[in-house]
Amino acid sequence: MANFFRTDGGIYLFMTRVYQLLVLNFLFLLSCLPIFTIGASMSAAFGTSYKLMKHEEEKLSDTYFKQFKRNFKQSTISWLGIMGLGVLFYFSYPFLKGFFEIFPFVFFLFALFLGVFFLSVIYLFPMIAKFQSPLPSLFLNSLTLALKHLPFSLLLFFLQGFVLIILPIYFPKIWFVWLFIGFGLVIYVSAIILNKIFSLYGQNE
Repeated sequence: MANFFRTDGGIYLFMTRVYQLLVLNFLFLLSCLPIFTIGASMSAAFGTSYKLMKHEEEKLSDTYFKQFKRNFKQSTISWLGIMGLGVLFYFSYPFLKGFFEIFPFVFFLFALFLGVFFLSVIYLFPMIAKFQSPLPSLFLNSLTLALKHLPFSLLLFFLQGFVLIILPIYFPKIWFVWLFIGFGLVIYVSAIILNKIFSLYGQNE
């Protein structure tokens, strides 16, 4: 039992990881505040999580902002593109709604496309943090992996949707705890799953 309380024991390592996730969560929320930096923040959080898993992190804030700076361009371009598509969909929805009512089968095709797109986005920012490749290749590979590993893609989709959206809405009493660690925890767990998938295709950090 005494070993659990040593600096290399189970309790100490567990509490260290909890503290690191608290810091990661804070840094992520802080760097998301300008909104247009959300993409870079996601890549930085995933890049930092990869380092945490291998115990290669320096000072956590230094590691995070190094990752933020390193992946800023590709992540920001990707995020602005996603936001642009979201704005386009919002303003075109009245037209699309009428079109879907006339041609219901088109709605199902559009819903399928949208679902695949969302699954590929789950892979995109973690891939930007993991691999050094041109952005078109990263997006194509994200789409390929999302479909090739569909069970894991759905697992990640429901994990992120449940913890980040459903949990704080339907369990408001733990909203405070969620705010302090929710994003960091989900990103870290997602990084563990994604890293196992990426390891099948080589390490190129």
